[in-house]
Amino acid sequence: MKKILVATDFSSAAFNAAKYAVEMASAIHADILLFHVYQIPVIYSEVPIAVDQNEMMKNIEKDIVK
Repeated sequence: MKKILVATDFSSAAFNAAKYAVEMASAIHADILLFHVYQIPVIYSEVPIAVDQNEMMKNIEKDIVK
């Protein structure tokens, strides 16, 4: 089976590219794989800053639903 890998950062340009990929996949009967990578920021400062990875994932999942 044919597959199209669609990388996204949830920007408007990425959204347009995903729409284009969906139309192409429909035309050639292919599956779509949506791919998003995030990096936990490393912050160097005198005051430690907590980064909540679960909160980052919730925000990403919220963007997927849009």
